[in-house]
Amino acid sequence: MDGEGTANLVAVASAEAATKFVLLSISGARADHPLSLFRAKFAAEQRLRASNLDWTIARPTAYMETWARIVGAKLPHGPALVFGQGANPINFVSVGDVAAIVAR
Repeated sequence: MDGEGTANLVAVASAEAATKFVLLSISGARADHPLSLFRAKFAAEQRLRASNLDWTIARPTAYMETWARIVGAKLPHGPALVFGQGANPINFVSVGDVAAIVAR
């Protein structure tokens, strides 16, 4: 979806003379990332950058709501479980905050 799907959307937006294209990518996206999602997001960014569109790329960090559901589904009663040593900082962002900034 992030590869061919975005390429198709960019092509249609270009053909229809869209005035703006906003792509939600992911923080840390790069061509050599070990995770395929990050590589696909980076490829989508490159496709958009090469287009004739007026574009914005947002690279939010992990969504708080996603992780709250994942952890909450495993631990419906009680505190959230910290995996590992708990020494790695994680920067979460709210879906609503990202949406508000993109809308501006």
